[in-house]
This record gives sequence, C-alpha cells and structure tokens, in this order.
Amino acid sequence: MLVRGLQEGELVLACMRAGELYNYNLQIANVSDPKNKECTAFTFILRVKSTRGPGTKWSVDTFGYRGRRTIFACWHAHRDFLREVFAINPNAYVRTDIAVYKGEQDFKLKLPGTYYSLLGLHRVLPPPIGKRCNCKEIENE
Repeated sequence: MLVRGLQEGELVLACMRAGELYNYNLQIANVSDPKNKECTAFTFILRVKSTRGPGTKWSVDTFGYRGRRTIFACWHAHRDFLREVFAINPNAYVRTDIAVYKGEQDFKLKLPGTYYSLLGLHRVLPPPIGKRCNCKEIENE
C-alpha cells in the first residue's frame, strides 16, 4: 500500500486507532524510506500480529474454498485503518491492490465496491475479498 500525506508517526497512530477494534492485532510492516522530500509518502503492508486474532485475512485455495489464515490484514481491517488515515488527513492519497483513493470523499465513494473484489486466479469463482475473514462481529459501517 502507498500512502501520501501522512508522516510515519501518523501512520502508526492510524494503525493503533484502527487496532482498537481488533484487540490491537494490527501492525504496519515493511515500511519504506520516505518517497518524497517532505517525508509524507510511504509504502508498507498492513499485517496482523497473530493469525489467530481478529482482522486476519484467509487465503483461498485452488478450488475457491477458504484456506489458511495469513499474516495479512483483512478487508475490514484495511477499511478501518483507511478511515483513520482520512480522519488524520482528508486529502491523503492511497493506492492499494484494489483501488486508488484521492481523498476522503473518493474513499467513501469507492469503498463499497471493493468488498466484492476478486483477487487471484482460481479454478472456480472465489469468495469476495470482503468475506475472506471472520469479522462478522466487526461490521461498523
């Protein structure tokens, strides 16, 4: 993920705030060196500390069935993290594998459609990315 418009400490703050909903199971990993002179652009991965905790993304096997728990954060955790990013800077720019968000309004407009994104190659239609976790109780829309 690439975020422009926040300093590294603000990214950590956004992660901590979103992490409250997931028993503090979220973390930012593989943070790059700043991508600009202002030190407000970074690439990183949103991960979970424990694959047994909330916010864990499930892999999908070749046949489209739910596979193993991964170290990556699920769609819901990304959503809540990005809400915190845009709460800190409503004009932030974010690029993920699923979408590009140019500010908070663009995020609110595009977010619902990302729930049903299909990532990866499978022999059968995989479940939408928004259903590849156990976050039924964390639906704070």
